[in-house]
Amino acid sequence: MSNFSHQDWKPVVFHNPNANKKKQPVVKRSQDEESARLRKLENDEIQAKTITKDVKLAIQQARCNLKMSQKQLAAALSIPTDTITKYENGKAVPNNALLNRMQRILKVKLTGKDIGQSIPDKK
Repeated sequence: MSNFSHQDWKPVVFHNPNANKKKQPVVKRSQDEESARLRKLENDEIQAKTITKDVKLAIQQARCNLKMSQKQLAAALSIPTDTITKYENGKAVPNNALLNRMQRILKVKLTGKDIGQSIPDKK
């Protein structure tokens, strides 16, 4: 054991200068924003955008002018009948792709300006 006489056998102790300080919880900003959004949602402060009155009336009038039932319009669009009902009752969340398909079939403008104006046939 004399071979280890040059070794230092004293224990080494490391001290953390911040060990006695209390740590505050780290809260990400996104968690705060998400919780605020969820609270608003629970309190019904956030409402989804729905179809405007102009659009729903334009759909109803155009469908009636073409003497189509809701079922026939739904079949032409390949969508469920209750979707047409929701659009005509003003409870549907607008879907521009579906509104554009309805425009082509009903030949009435449903998006942008001049809602309810007839669209001339392209020849």
